[in-house]
Amino acid sequence: MMTSLRHDRRWWHHSILLRGLLTPWLVLSLMGAAPSQVYDIDLAAQDIADALNSLSEQTGVPVIFEYDLAQTRKSKAVSGRFTLTEALELLLRDSGLSGGLSSSGVITISPSITINATDRGKDMTSIPSTPDSRPPRRTRSFLKNLAAAISAALLTTSVAQSQEKTDEPANIMELVVVSAQKRDQNILDVAMSVSAFSDRDIEARGAIQLADFLLGAPSTAIIDNGSGDLNIAIRGISSTLGDSPVGYYLDEAPFSFINFVQVPDVRTWDLERVEVLRGPQGTLFGASSLGGTVRILTRNPVFNEFQGKLDLTASSTEDGGNNYGAKIALNIPLVDDTLALRIAATKEDYSGWLSFFDFFTFTVLEKVNDREIETLRAKLLWAPTEKMDFVLSFMSSDQESGSDTQAGDDGFILPFFLFPQSTESEWDLFALTFNYHAPSFDLVSATSYIDYDSAVRSPFTGQPSFSDSEIFSQEIRLNSSNSEGFRWTGGVYYRELTTDGSGNGAISNTTSDSWAVFGEVVWPFMDEKLDLTVGLRYYEDERTRDDKGFAFNPFTFGFLPVDVQADDTFSALSPRFNLAYHTDGGSLVYGNIAKGFRSGNIQSGASIAIADFAVTVPESPLFGLDPRSVVPIGIDEENAWTYELGTKAPFADGRIVIEAAVYYTDWTDLQTIINVTPVVGALVNVGSAHSLGIDFGLTAEPVDGLTLTASANWNESEYDEDFVDSGGSKVLTKGNRIINIPEFTVTGSAAYRWEFGSSGLSGFAMADVQYNTERTFSFGALVGESETMTQVSARIGLQGGHWGAFLYVQNLTNYDGRVSAPLPFPGIDTVAVRVRPRTIGINLKFNY
Repeated sequence: MMTSLRHDRRWWHHSILLRGLLTPWLVLSLMGAAPSQVYDIDLAAQDIADALNSLSEQTGVPVIFEYDLAQTRKSKAVSGRFTLTEALELLLRDSGLSGGLSSSGVITISPSITINATDRGKDMTSIPSTPDSRPPRRTRSFLKNLAAAISAALLTTSVAQSQEKTDEPANIMELVVVSAQKRDQNILDVAMSVSAFSDRDIEARGAIQLADFLLGAPSTAIIDNGSGDLNIAIRGISSTLGDSPVGYYLDEAPFSFINFVQVPDVRTWDLERVEVLRGPQGTLFGASSLGGTVRILTRNPVFNEFQGKLDLTASSTEDGGNNYGAKIALNIPLVDDTLALRIAATKEDYSGWLSFFDFFTFTVLEKVNDREIETLRAKLLWAPTEKMDFVLSFMSSDQESGSDTQAGDDGFILPFFLFPQSTESEWDLFALTFNYHAPSFDLVSATSYIDYDSAVRSPFTGQPSFSDSEIFSQEIRLNSSNSEGFRWTGGVYYRELTTDGSGNGAISNTTSDSWAVFGEVVWPFMDEKLDLTVGLRYYEDERTRDDKGFAFNPFTFGFLPVDVQADDTFSALSPRFNLAYHTDGGSLVYGNIAKGFRSGNIQSGASIAIADFAVTVPESPLFGLDPRSVVPIGIDEENAWTYELGTKAPFADGRIVIEAAVYYTDWTDLQTIINVTPVVGALVNVGSAHSLGIDFGLTAEPVDGLTLTASANWNESEYDEDFVDSGGSKVLTKGNRIINIPEFTVTGSAAYRWEFGSSGLSGFAMADVQYNTERTFSFGALVGESETMTQVSARIGLQGGHWGAFLYVQNLTNYDGRVSAPLPFPGIDTVAVRVRPRTIGINLKFNY
């Protein structure tokens, strides 16, 4: 392993961020409850949404409430034996809400009403919210939307009558709330392609990193080379140079860099959820959201309740060694209803399994790609009033790997490397989010500062190349607080990004100062069945680059001095148009047209210096050309327009939910590598490409306790034209697939939970499979291909009230093929990313 490469930092930390995202889980089953039945209830004072969910868990009675009604209100403590009516009256006292038990056996919540004197003393187990016993317009619409998630007929008379006849209530799947459009919504009401993985989903499958489950989002491709960075592509948009083509957010903080396609690996522990937004997200999420956006949302502290959980793993990898992991999370209440702290930490140690031939000792070094990971997260939530709160966050990660996982079919790292290409990355994130909830709008101020350091040891000299990036970002936005009717979102954004790099005799300083203004409005029509959404974002990015030092000159086998300063300004206007229709049965049909963009860039000083020299050398293919026509100083931004038609629909009383979409993406001004010399490249804008595809997702609960999921994607992602650079080298070939994008991706999982009588113990078993066809990597007319991948994992265990014990196996079939496409050159045409071999382990969980 490399020794620590951290250097002294400037510990000025701009204020810090993040909005706590309240996700109320509505556990719905049509279970009846007698109005006079008495329950043992123990509820702390807390957010009303959490209190209602806890009440449902303690009584077994389902609850329905509108999130907007509960998001800014606090409950009273309730402890003792009460009927539901009594408990609700105490819980909701002074909150402006009323609750009762509907005729179908469901707790319903609505705004308080004035009760006439003649009504006092009546049985109020079912409280109407209007004189005609119908909920007001807003609540009716909410129940309609809720039905889209669980069953269009859940609260209808026919279902209630069916329940009375069978006495066996249906078991309805969870309602998932996401904030993909900068406001909380039922996922089935979001008129765009979005997948969400909750903390419960992630922990149930024993996922440790994004690569363990992200393929479950249709049309999402991910390559994890074990170095601490990930390459994510969505809907056929992929690249090898420039900024990442996929937006990547940790809570509210944008987590992407200049001239770095990969995004940092974030461990999936103690999360609220992970959202994958497919298709361009330029309006609300800005630059780099060309193909889509991945949002990783961590858990916020909880008031008035101490919580703790511990997760321990031990495993063994075939052809490798033993692996260990420990994770802990604590929620610490500090001041009732006002202040709470949440801390989460992980430590993981993984053995390597690849080999390396040491030319200095003529020996084989085994298991060189070992890896160590440590993370820490602390979040402080302060709510001085019911209408405002602050979330102060600190997150850090330290990852080291002896080598990445790129190796040949024989299990050896590149044969001509003199040293394993070890890496180390360290980052700290400081954030502050301020939320203010007014009667008609919500204000969010999100501030973040990230310091990201990385070092990669040269495989030829053994010396490290360093990169240090600092990102300060600020977003201020306003949302209308209503969830129905005319709605709007608007805001401003600023980001300051600096990257210092050094290696191979040169140092580089690159800066990006960008700002944006954005807005989106929703107009409802046809009694709110039809929604028209229009959004727009204007973005401007001023970049500078200062490169100094030396670059290797392949013409003279010497060095060229590099002293290049350049700057350029890039801008983009990104609109979005969306039309969505909500059917009476709870389904959603939508059409979406959106533009995404990736900011332009400044050319490497080494590429400029070598191009300037090459045009003076008679034997060079560039001799006599204008060097700026070959290697421009500024590279324009990319643009992608996507046209999409999709639907989301529940069936079988909500036990089956299906989503599907067909899309076409027109991608122009691709930022692509050309050859300045056979061994030196440069970045230029070339040609165009397209992506035509179909997404499909299914979630089903055919019987109680059994959950099935499936996702699939087919896409035709191809370059639309040939491109030959000034030196005569073919860069793109029309009809070739876009790099690292499989044509077919299919995933599926089955999870089953069962009870062991009245013992309080339950069993859990799960299996999942990931499949994708080969990926290509083209270098002009040369094309290299990965192999078709099939991975199977399984997990089985026993759970008690506060513990769980599980056995698991990852990569059950011991798949060892090429996950990424290798470079199509002799001697290295089988060197590609490899996945960890079959790994068998035990996982213990404890919670309090």
